[in-house]
Amino acid sequence: LPRLPAFFITHRLWDGYDYVNAAMNNRSEEGAARELNQALGVAEGNFPLEMLADADLETRAAVDGETNVTTGSWVTRLFADTAASALGISMPSVPGGERRYPILASDAAPAQHGRTQTTTAATISVSTVDIAPTRASVHAVYSIEDAARMVGFADQLRRDLRDAMREKVDRNIFLGDTTANEDSADIPGLVGASITELELTQGEKVMGLEVLKVFQGLVDGKYATSLNDVNVVASVGSNSLWRTTLMAAAVSHDTIADFLASQGLSWRTRAEIDDATANGDFGAFVSLRRGLSNALVAPVWQSATLIRDPYSGAKTGEVQLTMHMLHGFGLVRAANFRRLKYVT
Repeated sequence: LPRLPAFFITHRLWDGYDYVNAAMNNRSEEGAARELNQALGVAEGNFPLEMLADADLETRAAVDGETNVTTGSWVTRLFADTAASALGISMPSVPGGERRYPILASDAAPAQHGRTQTTTAATISVSTVDIAPTRASVHAVYSIEDAARMVGFADQLRRDLRDAMREKVDRNIFLGDTTANEDSADIPGLVGASITELELTQGEKVMGLEVLKVFQGLVDGKYATSLNDVNVVASVGSNSLWRTTLMAAAVSHDTIADFLASQGLSWRTRAEIDDATANGDFGAFVSLRRGLSNALVAPVWQSATLIRDPYSGAKTGEVQLTMHMLHGFGLVRAANFRRLKYVT
């Protein structure tokens, strides 16, 4: 996510505290937060998505004067590492409305002609991929007692919601979300998108040369000129398999991963793509680097909403905090992407 203008670095809203604190206390933004919303044209009650960017927050011990209890660093939740950027997937921040991406197609080709020969007209066409916003939400419930006694509660809640949202959007890019919209705007993700599927049999998946052939076969001199142009996000199952399986003893004592690295192929690993390597499981997702810009786009709409509900759980002293953000998924050029699957 992009950073804010330098002027706002000096304000407390830099780490998102003002927005979360305002929602927790059921009031509108004030001061610098209100000025920033006005400058960016963000509606009241919403906040700029830049607030979800990482920030260097100072951690210090705090003392409760009556009980002399000090608060150490928070132990945060762990999320799966985000990996869409490793495939070169664009996640631009966009304004309100649908996002349209034009695609140019043509059969124009240069040809040599004699003095009296004519040039054949080429067909040029423009198609579009339109991306509508779909909603990603994260919902948290906390007690008013915890909010009162835990130092740094608003900061930590903001970081947790941010990380949960970031992981959710990244997971949707890979695995999709069939409940994104009950009518028509489901997110297919790379699992459900119409892209070419590579295959490795159960015997080939543990043979280094056969694995190399699959990825080397993508080097076509157009979308990829070498294995350095092949971006791979491997499943946990594939990563474990290739890093623990040795090449044939007569050839090398290296693992398959060592062998592939010596040929110029490396990868990132993401949880939840697939954990196993049985028939039908996904081994990896692949993108080809040449022409990759905007080949798959997951736009994020510019502002998010934070809603505080102190009423639904009022009897038990619970407060519900919900964050909504809008994002989309558009496969503009499928030729830049592949998925690897294990088969019989």
